Amino acid sequence: MSKIFIILSFALIMFFGGGPLHAEDSLLTPFTMKVLAPPVPVKGSDGTFHLVYELKLTNASSFPWQLESLKVFTAKGDKIPLLTWKGDELLKRMELLGARRPTRRLEPSQTAIVWIPLKLASAKEIPSRLIHHLELSSEKRSLTETGGEVEVSREAPIVVHAPLRGDRWIAADGCCESTRHVRALLPVEGRLVTAQRFAIDWERMGEGKTIYKGDPLKPESYFCYGETIYAVADGKVAGAFDGLPNQVPGKLPEGLKPEEADGNHVIQEIAPGRFALYAHMIPGSVKVKAGQTLKQGQEIGWVGNSGNSSAPHLHFHVMDGPEALGSNGLPYVLSQFESKEKVPGTAAFDEAEAKGTPLTLLPVPQPGLHRDELPLDQWVIQFMESPAQNK
Repeated sequence: MSKIFIILSFALIMFFGGGPLHAEDSLLTPFTMKVLAPPVPVKGSDGTFHLVYELKLTNASSFPWQLESLKVFTAKGDKIPLLTWKGDELLKRMELLGARRPTRRLEPSQTAIVWIPLKLASAKEIPSRLIHHLELSSEKRSLTETGGEVEVSREAPIVVHAPLRGDRWIAADGCCESTRHVRALLPVEGRLVTAQRFAIDWERMGEGKTIYKGDPLKPESYFCYGETIYAVADGKVAGAFDGLPNQVPGKLPEGLKPEEADGNHVIQEIAPGRFALYAHMIPGSVKVKAGQTLKQGQEIGWVGNSGNSSAPHLHFHVMDGPEALGSNGLPYVLSQFESKEKVPGTAAFDEAEAKGTPLTLLPVPQPGLHRDELPLDQWVIQFMESPAQNK
């Protein structure tokens, strides 16, 4: 062992273990930081702009450390952060990789993901870069660390048209605080990806504000079941799958293969490097084939309950590749829709669906007609047809 290596090893032990070195005097830091994918800003139906991304933290030291606070800045040296989380607020948004357990403490070699949704009042406030500031503590010392710098994408989200028709459609598990889609991080082909980052599960309530009427174990009881699904844009079918049965509503199925998760589904390339996924269709209802070129508004299939689904719905999202689980999820905006109310949250939606009781509805902050915006989680909307769809 070389003398230089011995000296360096001793310095690492002293630094990470509470020795005389000061953090500001050394480049050594216990945590590595990396943003998994550059965030892409999107205008939400609340009129604000959203940046949704993941920060990966790894404790590369030989000692446990606890994250006391996280701040997000637009540049190194900024005084006012865009976001500050401490204590329980941070705990709600930080999970051990793989274990999916909330934590602020990382043992040696452990990795965690911090799920970050930034909200900005206007397009003028969208930064060109982001950088992260951590306050860390151990039994013997505390220190600060800066890193995870990332450039914010300047690419505009793709505009899509209505995949469904009619009113009383609920944007369940949508952007940006719900967890089922936003935190659906998967290890695929040696990398971590979140294909469902901006996914929406479209369910429909009836005039009595319930999700179904009749036997909740029958897919046919749900108001969205059998509704026609339409192409949101022109483009070629990259993949189509049919033949899986409907699941019994009420719980997620067990023993599915990864390739069966989306059930009967269609993947359509709607622009270069932009692919739309329409999932969970009724068996036998898929009306298109791989290689077929579709026109916006063309019928694709019918809303069902196949694959990894606990109730009939249309799962829709946009991604950067043709692999439903292995691509990076991208934001998109709906060309036009109307809304005046929303469900208070996922818990309220789940309870009403499980019990078959009417949904509680609250007014939205931006009622009326919306153009080129992403419907946010639990907003109740009416799809507006474009001229091309009326032909």
